[in-house]
Amino acid sequence: LECKHCNETIDDIKFSPNGKRLAVASHDNFIDVYDVTQKFTHISRCKGHNSFITHFDWSLDSRIIQSNCGAYELLYWEADAGKKITNPDYTRDVKWETFSCVLGFDVMGIWPDGSDGTDVNSISRSPDNSLVVTGDDFGNINLFNYPCIVDHAPCHTLKGHSSHVMNVRWLTDGKRVVSVGGCDKSVFQWHLLTRSECEKSNKFIDTSILIGSQKPWKATTSWK
Repeated sequence: LECKHCNETIDDIKFSPNGKRLAVASHDNFIDVYDVTQKFTHISRCKGHNSFITHFDWSLDSRIIQSNCGAYELLYWEADAGKKITNPDYTRDVKWETFSCVLGFDVMGIWPDGSDGTDVNSISRSPDNSLVVTGDDFGNINLFNYPCIVDHAPCHTLKGHSSHVMNVRWLTDGKRVVSVGGCDKSVFQWHLLTRSECEKSNKFIDTSILIGSQKPWKATTSWK
């Protein structure tokens, strides 16, 4: 038996943290949810975005989904019911299994001045929830503290791609990031080093990109 619920391309796909649900986001503007334990039976459709889905994440308890779309919307859903959540009190303290949505309170500081909403293509939060990495249209990998909620948030910018960066993801060890380029058709792996690790390795590296080399920042002052 074969079923087809989407007419257009699939944009993102993720299993829930408990492994019992599979969510599929598409260019149809929907997120379809399937029950893995019942041979991937279709159980709900999250319908309400005004454009194609770009990113989404599961809550840690596998009950809620947050999603972005091409119309720059951030919406929340009850996964099993496909119902939109409109009460902010219900989602304010939700813990997310991953954070790949480029729009959201936790990451509003990642956007540079003059951004048009498409300049940041992908983000990924580190497994220990302390850092977030972004890939942008300028070929850059940008490393921020997480959560990143201040304007002009300080970051380390890493260069290597000769084209826009389509996707970035942390590996499970929290020490490496994989990035995928667009027109340069390349895959890069980045190794996160602290200052002490660099000194022990006796290897030359630009110390401005090392974790632990940032200047202190105070909420009442600008970044220097």
